[in-house]
Amino acid sequence: MPHLAELLSRFLRSTGVGGLTPGSVLMLALACFLLYLGIKKRYEPLLLVPIGFGALLANLPYTGLTQEGGLLAYFYWGVKSGIFPPLIFLGVGALTDFGPLLANPSTFLLGAAAQLGIFTAALLKDIGKVVLSQYVVEAQKKINALVSDDGYSFREAEKEVIGIDHAELGGMVAEKWKFSSQMADIIRNHHLHDESAQDDIETVIVYLADTLCMMMGLGGEVDALHYRFHKKVIERSGFTDTDFQEVMAEFGTKIQLVEDLMKSN
Repeated sequence: MPHLAELLSRFLRSTGVGGLTPGSVLMLALACFLLYLGIKKRYEPLLLVPIGFGALLANLPYTGLTQEGGLLAYFYWGVKSGIFPPLIFLGVGALTDFGPLLANPSTFLLGAAAQLGIFTAALLKDIGKVVLSQYVVEAQKKINALVSDDGYSFREAEKEVIGIDHAELGGMVAEKWKFSSQMADIIRNHHLHDESAQDDIETVIVYLADTLCMMMGLGGEVDALHYRFHKKVIERSGFTDTDFQEVMAEFGTKIQLVEDLMKSN
């Protein structure tokens, strides 16, 4: 029996099992998990697959890959010397299809302008409410009463009292200020009451941002809990309840950091 135990011990050492430590076993399991996410689930494969293979190779026992003269040692030298990072970015760039951009370079400026337009439209989407609160004070009180007491949505109450809602009024203000027709349409339709607006990705982005803020109680007044959320639009966008919860949790943490910073000053 002692002889058999010795043979078994030699066999295990020759296969590398004897060189495993709890730390390396944990890292190997993590590497396999990353490879599973990247290959099977298609989660960021260009990122997770290389990381998974790197972690797998670095933690294999008795390979010498991380020692001087080993394969990973050369990789590390390339990273430390600054040679490999540019090559990696060059490879990522080679995987990107820049054909449409090179064929029409002006699309770069259009894309940048579109993002700026979405941001501006999101900031000004409720400009109609500002106008109403400043110049139609008495009507605003009636609107708030219909919302809080009779269960009207804010838009329904506005139309009932003054014949126009703040989104339509905001679109008119945007046009008066000579904003682009696209930005005026985003402001006018940011509640997606017009079904055709549900197919416009920029308007949907502003709507989703507004929805998140309402769900978190940010910037909402009496109407915050009386909006009609479009469940189909949210589902079509690919967001899940978990996604909303993660975004709200992360945003809440950042808001707290900003508040703490302001208090410290």
